[in-house]
Amino acid sequence: MSCLVLSCLQIARMVVVIAATFLLLWSPFYLVIFVSQVQKDSFLLNENFLFTMLSTHLIGFTNSAVNPFIYAMLGDKFRTAFLVSIQKCINVKKLYIRVL
Repeated sequence: MSCLVLSCLQIARMVVVIAATFLLLWSPFYLVIFVSQVQKDSFLLNENFLFTMLSTHLIGFTNSAVNPFIYAMLGDKFRTAFLVSIQKCINVKKLYIRVL
């Protein structure tokens, strides 16, 4: 296979993984919202509301935290840039600590 075809396959795989991760991590939130709308006596009106909404939002927000690691695992260019930026952050922190 040519380099262009391999690159396109790698990008397609990354898009599928990112989309699947989004669906997996945000589905609890949308499932809770859907079930609460379908039920006549919603369980969200009870004492479970705050815990349920906070936990489903937290699960959904982890999608944003997981994305850079997915990009780092699947993308060569992103992996290189990600490692360089982490090294720069570590060096800046070391320099900051030495100044103090």
